Amino acid sequence: MSPDSCAAEGDSQDKLLAAVRALTADVAALRRAAREPLTDSLAQYVAAHYARALRETVRTAGGQGVDLETLQALCRDVVDLQRGDHCARRLVLDGERLELDRKRAKQHTMKEFWAWTKQPAIHSKLWPPHKNRGIKASTFKRIERELHLV
Repeated sequence: MSPDSCAAEGDSQDKLLAAVRALTADVAALRRAAREPLTDSLAQYVAAHYARALRETVRTAGGQGVDLETLQALCRDVVDLQRGDHCARRLVLDGERLELDRKRAKQHTMKEFWAWTKQPAIHSKLWPPHKNRGIKASTFKRIERELHLV
C-alpha cells in the first residue's frame, strides 16, 4: 500500500467518523427536542398522509368506487401502523405490570423479613438481652455522695 493510498484511506475514515459524530449529535438533539418518541411522530405523519391519499383516491374514483387492489394495499398499511401502536401500548402495559410486580415483591420481602426477625433464635441475636441496664446501685450511691445529694 502506497503512502498516498494510506493517507486517502485515513481521510475517508476521518470523514466517516465525523459524519457518524454529526449524526449522533443530531439524534441526541432530536431526542431532547421531542416530547414523544420520533417513531410516534412519524407514524402520525404517515397516517395523516394515508388519510389524504385515501381521500384523493376516492375523489378521483368518482362514482365508480376505489378498486379493490388499492383498498387492499391501503388496508395492509393501516393494519401495519395499528400493529405498531398495539405493540407500543403492550410495552407500556408490560412496563406498568413489571413496576407493580416489583412493588409487590418488595412489600412481600419486607413482610417476610420482619416475620423472620420474630423467630426466637433470630430475635435473640438481633436484640440480645442487656444484662446491666441502667446505673448500678453502687454507682448511683457514689454519684449521690459526690454531688452531696445525701
